[in-house]
Amino acid sequence: MTNKTLIRAMMESSVWFRHWPATRIDKLLEYSRLQHHEKKQIIYSDDQRNQLVYLAHGTAWTSLLQNDPRLKFGLLFPGSVMGISRILHPELTDSAFQFEAAQFCVTLEIPGNLFIDVVGAHPTLWRQVADAAVLYHRKCIKLALGVHTGAIRHRVILAIHHFCLQHEPLKLQVQAMQVDLSQWDLASLIQSTRPYVNRALKEMEQEGLVAVGYKKIEVLDLPRLRSIAESLGSTPA
Repeated sequence: MTNKTLIRAMMESSVWFRHWPATRIDKLLEYSRLQHHEKKQIIYSDDQRNQLVYLAHGTAWTSLLQNDPRLKFGLLFPGSVMGISRILHPELTDSAFQFEAAQFCVTLEIPGNLFIDVVGAHPTLWRQVADAAVLYHRKCIKLALGVHTGAIRHRVILAIHHFCLQHEPLKLQVQAMQVDLSQWDLASLIQSTRPYVNRALKEMEQEGLVAVGYKKIEVLDLPRLRSIAESLGSTPA
């Protein structure tokens, strides 16, 4: 995912831009720029730049800058946007959010003033933005409830499944997939501890669902993992 043509197609199917006229999306693309981010690189912090950042490829950790060290409490997946709250409210009144690449990421940086100008020239787009925000937040809440409440095993399964969702091969019914996710990161994501996560992963290994390596987890039976996750209410965020 390295060119604007492919990213344009993604934007047209994303919750944020799927009802936008093609000419308005083209306007955003004309003055935006692609950025590549290596793992652990800061992608965006909303106390620094007034811009909209569209995540085209990879996953990004979300954290609050008030935490020291920063507490990772969630993941963003392709199709997500960063910075919209700062665009709508230029003066921060609470702690800033920061987003860090959980793996190699590709983003599209859209100037905040350009976004406001495009939407302002077509007021009906404000409703699209509002509708997208409500829908997106509902999905985020559903994901948060899944990975932060209930049995640790279920939370681990949901977290791994959502991490897998950003891979296109998932749609091709592949049998196995490796995810670049350590036990420590997994524990951070589900707000648990490594011993509990390791116990759940060991059970899943014994069942043939996963194989655990150094800072990585290989899903051995993706269809079964997906079936379990969907039975728990998992949907793409």
